[in-house]
Amino acid sequence: MKDNRSFWNKTASKYDKVEEKDRLVYERIFEEIKPYLKAESHVLDIGCGTGALHDKLSMLVQQIVGVDYSEKMIDVAKEKAASKNLSNVKYICGTLNQNSVKEKSYDLVSAFYLLHLFENIENELNQISELLGDQGYFISVTPCMKDFGLIGSLLGLSGAVGIIPKIKRYTYQDLAELIEKYGFKIIDIKAMRKSTHEYLIVAQKM
Repeated sequence: MKDNRSFWNKTASKYDKVEEKDRLVYERIFEEIKPYLKAESHVLDIGCGTGALHDKLSMLVQQIVGVDYSEKMIDVAKEKAASKNLSNVKYICGTLNQNSVKEKSYDLVSAFYLLHLFENIENELNQISELLGDQGYFISVTPCMKDFGLIGSLLGLSGAVGIIPKIKRYTYQDLAELIEKYGFKIIDIKAMRKSTHEYLIVAQKM
């Protein structure tokens, strides 16, 4: 975990440039999650990075709380929010165990490009379920490396030897089954980018 934080801290200053290459994918993600948002919604964005979608999302909801354990990512996110006067966006450097994260029952929890990086996904899914209010939504986008052939194997190996953060290899079916075990009903599954097997999964707490 400590080594992973160091990796993301080093990446933070360049992260927006990397994400800009995926702008069209993020626009698709935004359009997909809009129907699940209301003006009174409280949103928790786990592994928020530099808050790629928060300027758009903030116009549609009451509050966004972004949490990330990379101090540098949070610093960049705060600077961006301040420059755009996003008064209803709050950032926390930490994890889901923080009391400041648990203050509210959220209407929607998002995790974009994160589930494959969790060391203990079962524990994280359990916490997400606890943080959501009744009928709340959990929306994730994940590169499903198990379907990614040789490249997926090489990325998995790179993570195992510490070149990049350790990656868990799932199919989207694997993830859907895991999510369902923690009291969710799968509402929708869509490929965001087929070439890299990136799947959006929308689930509702039952």
